[in-house]
Formats: sequence, structure tokens, C-alpha cells
Amino acid sequence: METNAVPQTGSLHARIIRACPAHAECALECPQRTVEDLGQIASFDNRPLIQKVKEAVGQWRHSSQT
Repeated sequence: METNAVPQTGSLHARIIRACPAHAECALECPQRTVEDLGQIASFDNRPLIQKVKEAVGQWRHSSQT
């Protein structure tokens, strides 16, 4: 099996971690910090088109059988 060092698919999710209102210098994990989840902000898929089509058809067939 061949190992490819370059990722073929991926995504980037982001969160905003606000300053803690109670502590001047606390850890990012402080429960008093406000965290806003921005969700997925970017993605990529470098797989060949035929592979993407085969996967989409397989998912469609599976969903239409239920």
C-alpha cells in the first residue's frame, strides 16, 4: 500500500476565545471565557473527480434504499 504524505481532503474549523472577564492571565481552557464557534471556514478535496462521483453515487444509493 502506498502512503501519500500530502493530504487529499481536509477542512478548517475556527473558534474565537474571548478574554476572561475574571482573570488577567488565565489558561485558554478557563471556564469563564466566552467561546464562539465559527464552524467550518474552509475545506479542500484534491481527490480525482471520478472518485468523488463514485462516492456521491454510493451515498445516494444508500440513502434511497432507506
